[in-house]
Amino acid sequence: MEIISSTPTFKEFDPLPKQLEILQYIKGDLDPDNGTHEVLLSGSVGSAKSIVLAHLAVTHCLEYSNANFGIGRLALPDLKETLCKKIREHLFNTGVTYRYQETTGDFRFGNGSRIEAVSWADGNLSKLGSHEYSGFAIEELTENKEADFYEVILQRTNRLPHVKEPFVISATNPNSPRHWAYKKLVQSNSPRVKTFFSNTFDNPYLPRAYIDSLIERLDPKMARRMIYGEWIEIDQERVYYAYDADHNYIKGKYKFNERLPLRLHFDFNIGEGKPLSMVCSQFESINAQEMGVWHFFDEVIVDGQRTLDCLEEAGGRGILDQGTQIIIHGDATGRSRDTRNIHSDYDLIEKFLSNYKKKNGQKLNFKIQVPRANPPLRERHNITNAYMTGANGARRLFVYEGCPTLDEGFRLTALRSGGQYLEDDRPRYQHCTTAASYGVMDEWFEINSRRSSGVYSYRG
Repeated sequence: MEIISSTPTFKEFDPLPKQLEILQYIKGDLDPDNGTHEVLLSGSVGSAKSIVLAHLAVTHCLEYSNANFGIGRLALPDLKETLCKKIREHLFNTGVTYRYQETTGDFRFGNGSRIEAVSWADGNLSKLGSHEYSGFAIEELTENKEADFYEVILQRTNRLPHVKEPFVISATNPNSPRHWAYKKLVQSNSPRVKTFFSNTFDNPYLPRAYIDSLIERLDPKMARRMIYGEWIEIDQERVYYAYDADHNYIKGKYKFNERLPLRLHFDFNIGEGKPLSMVCSQFESINAQEMGVWHFFDEVIVDGQRTLDCLEEAGGRGILDQGTQIIIHGDATGRSRDTRNIHSDYDLIEKFLSNYKKKNGQKLNFKIQVPRANPPLRERHNITNAYMTGANGARRLFVYEGCPTLDEGFRLTALRSGGQYLEDDRPRYQHCTTAASYGVMDEWFEINSRRSSGVYSYRG
């Protein structure tokens, strides 16, 4: 079933000036006798890069019979949710005969041309080497920390001599100047390499309210990258680079606000050195549409991964007796049952809290506010950083002396070495930051739902 959206079909597509410049280069200025051309679309959020990739893929296949255009991204599920979806929208109701394979993300056209979807997160580059492409488009180039896959794609493109558009085009948000893509493409002097720059303000169709919401949720340096399109350095050793202990950490006890809910944030883990982590917070906001302020004031860390141990510890310390309501945040995978128990972690939490009585004999008023799927990792990091220090300098996240492990985690949590964007989860402090940021992201989604902006859809 086709997805109908505001994406223009390839017949309706009226390119913006920046987009037109790209299309003119590919369709007119590109010299097919000068080898494979490399094109980089370096654009900020909302600069409409994906529609250009979709348009080039579709027109390439319709103009040349038996073409084989490759589209790729690090992970196939992400590719199908982005570029594959955009291509389907671009073809909707145009009368073009084609078949789409949902499982693989491949397209087949009536003239024998194909669009083949590929990914390489598993490190198996041999599957790229078994194809011959007439052109190729890559989504989110800077997701990839190594260039091995890119070199293979270059070698396998321009293999169909009857197609006179030999190019590899990549789209990405700006990244660090240390990234291999910056050195290879942005700084290249080769006549076969071309970079096009754009920023969020180049798209006149973006509502100003949407741009303002981006500015609000990004820290100053990330705003320069993601809105103004700059390749600038950010402290890449730390995930939460916007956390400043001199300003975000408060040496003192938190004064609990009885009018606000107590929030419990969970991260569930299995394995040595990976404890079950729960942090406690309150979220303070002036109204339902404001970003608000987070106060993290206590933590419970249990080695051996027993959810009930964590809750019993929290009850014994009087944590659960505070406030009039409890809101549960945490890892969405905790909804799943596993071999350790016939009940999920949230089943156990719900049962425990349902049976718990405060010291005054009252039962707890609680709700479990956990999405059906975890948010994208980069988005979770970006939004948590924005609460720590916003682009306007505002600080909306504070850690108190009752959370020494969380403070350590916000100061030290780093990414793994290697090609994928993943946190290094070996240090025990990392799991507190994950627990905390799940709640930050979830409440941000709730705020944007109330704003009716539709910025996030990870909850399904």
